[in-house]
Amino acid sequence: EAWVKASIEFSKDIRLTEDDLKKWIALAPSFNAIGSEDEEDDFEKGFKDGKFSYDFMLKDESFVKWAKEQGLDRTQWLKRHIRISMFLMREQGLKHIEMASKQLPEQRKQIEAMKSQVDEKTYAQMKSAFDAGAAALDQTKKLYTSIPEPTEPEAKLLKKHAAKLSEIMEDDEGDDEGEFDDEDMDEDEPEDEEEDGM
Repeated sequence: EAWVKASIEFSKDIRLTEDDLKKWIALAPSFNAIGSEDEEDDFEKGFKDGKFSYDFMLKDESFVKWAKEQGLDRTQWLKRHIRISMFLMREQGLKHIEMASKQLPEQRKQIEAMKSQVDEKTYAQMKSAFDAGAAALDQTKKLYTSIPEPTEPEAKLLKKHAAKLSEIMEDDEGDDEGEFDDEDMDEDEPEDEEEDGM
């Protein structure tokens, strides 16, 4: 989707460090709290002519104020936030896809077993719904795999801080991004001057 491509492009020049993850863990809860109650409407502001851009977020008054209070360069913060989030989404999404894919053969068997018990139209509808679901699953998998994997150093850091990262993502309302297994993711800079951060 457009927002996935835009997110990859937006954060492609970032390579996460230990300090980046520690700062994100410390500040992400307050960052996640600055959006409006209707996050979907906020998100839609980024779409125009089939493309997605984070310009709307960089200009958002609440985000600008929050970044200044934290002493952050808001562009650099957002790039790191997106990179972390995309990695987590990829990990969780592919896990869900794998689990769902394993259930497909059994579901297909169940539909075939019911063929003799229902009329032809009902069977066709059931089979069509199954095929559509399987196709959607495949498309979703392609979407997740289009997200680049973390570099080796980034993967080690994400694994090290997996528990805390997962906790934060799960606490974020409406979140559909994921977790890593183990213990404990080019826009122009805004014209106005920002403080150093990240």
